[in-house]
This record gives sequence, C-alpha cells and structure tokens, in this order.
Amino acid sequence: MKTNRLYIVLIVVLILLNGALMWTLMGSTSHQRKGHKRPRPGAFKKEIIHDLSLDEAQIEKFKESVNTHRIAMQAITMEESERTWEYFEANLKEDSLAMDEALSHILKFKQQKLEVSKIHFDEIKSICREDQMAAYNVVIRKATRRLLGSGSPGPPRGGPPH
Repeated sequence: MKTNRLYIVLIVVLILLNGALMWTLMGSTSHQRKGHKRPRPGAFKKEIIHDLSLDEAQIEKFKESVNTHRIAMQAITMEESERTWEYFEANLKEDSLAMDEALSHILKFKQQKLEVSKIHFDEIKSICREDQMAAYNVVIRKATRRLLGSGSPGPPRGGPPH
C-alpha cells in the first residue's frame, strides 16, 4: 500500500513538472524562442527622451505630442482596417467597383498616417533646442525605420522608388 502511494506521488510530481515545462515552452512567443526581446511599452519614448536629452518642460510637451499622435494613429488604423476588410469582402464577391472604392480609402488612410507622423515629427523638432538638432535628426531616422517596420538604416531594400 505504501509503495502504491509512493508511485502515485511520484507520478503526480512528474506530471506537474511536465506540465510546467510544456507551459514554459508553449507560453513563449516565437520571438522569445529566437532570442528576440519584445520591446517594453514606452521604451521607445524613453529612448527618444534620453537621446534628445530633453529637460522636464520638453518632456511634458513631448508626452503631449506622443499622446495626440497615438490617438490619431489609432483612429486612422481602425478606419483603415474596416476598409481593408471591405476590400477583401468585395474581392470575394468579385465586385471590382467596391474594391476600387475601398482601395481608394485605404490609400487615403495611408496618406493621413504619413501626414500625422510628419506633424508629430515637426512638433518634436519645435520642442528641441538648437544644441539638440543633431540628435533630433538621428532620432527621426530611428523613428522612420520603426514606422517602416525595418531595423536597418536607410530606405527599404532596393532603395527608394524611381
């Protein structure tokens, strides 16, 4: 009887260890398994503040600009997503007129995103002092790479369109 209890306890412990191992392996994202760290929320904002050496007054203005930019981009992205859905729905129905209309709206939202980002960059520039302008140029290049979803410097592969 005592031997059976020992086996049962041992099996339960092994099952728990196996479960913990599976949870750890399955719970990690593919980025984590490849050794890539997920950026912490607000990390890029802190990096910009550091890179530009912003003072307290500048930080407040910067945070206001970041918040305004984020809200505007979220609204545009929601609208863009709806139109993208409409585009593919029209594709399923083979409705080329509806596809063209949805695509026209999607392109308009892409343009709005670029304009909102440019305004945001201009606001950041207006916050900077003259001695921070060299760092500003570096920060904007970083932000542009991030906007493009690219970790490499410069334009996307193949260079700019001709």
